[in-house]
Amino acid sequence: MTASCRILTWKEGMLAAVGHDLRLEVDRFELSVDSEAIRATFDLASIRCVCARRSGVDAPGVLSAEDTRQIEENTRNLVLEVKRFPTAVFASTSVDREDPEEWEIAGQLQIHGVTRSVRAIAKAVGGRRMAKVVIHQPDFGIKPFSALLGTLRVKPSIEVEISVDP
Repeated sequence: MTASCRILTWKEGMLAAVGHDLRLEVDRFELSVDSEAIRATFDLASIRCVCARRSGVDAPGVLSAEDTRQIEENTRNLVLEVKRFPTAVFASTSVDREDPEEWEIAGQLQIHGVTRSVRAIAKAVGGRRMAKVVIHQPDFGIKPFSALLGTLRVKPSIEVEISVDP
């Protein structure tokens, strides 16, 4: 099984024009899918910044190597505090596979020491199964990144997409 975990963030604030929407990825994670349950553990120290995004489309080359390094450092250290909270864990509580094209998944997600219920739809797309979850960072005790006295900040809600090649 091949899988990927992509995180999309969006900017806001008075100086949003100088910031970037971002595509991040979690490079190290374990995912198990069987007939009864879905479970995943994500190594948050492995988050890397893939690229900036413009108008919902990846924009490679926009960020300098230094910008990329600073984004990764801020994400790991200031936002997620990976030294205190190194992993995120998901465990399904129910998986409705009645419709083979769309599975309804409910479960518990633990991030930053906080556990909350989440729901997702996992759609069959081009031979892969893709699930998207919107996470409101403050619900997990996470303060979204901000700079320049809050005039540039990451929106509180981010999107996490898991893609699995069965």
